[in-house]
Amino acid sequence: MRKYVTISDDDEAEGYRSISTIMTAEGHKMNHSSARNYVLRAMKKFAYAIAKKEGVRLSDERAWEIAKNPMFQKTIGELFEQEVLKY
Repeated sequence: MRKYVTISDDDEAEGYRSISTIMTAEGHKMNHSSARNYVLRAMKKFAYAIAKKEGVRLSDERAWEIAKNPMFQKTIGELFEQEVLKY
């Protein structure tokens, strides 16, 4: 399982094109731009939720910066992986 998304050639990361291919194969027609938008919007929601829990207010611009950060995405991926392995 790859832990974050990227447009680079990082072996640990899933690309937006491959995400869109997987989603389309699963019956959810999607192109790479849509995959990017969905992923980044979800990451932005995580950033807001974590900031709120810590008592920090984020500007929309800062939330987008965090959402696009590969380290943030990797950490969210690792947290999900840990939770999935519990079940």
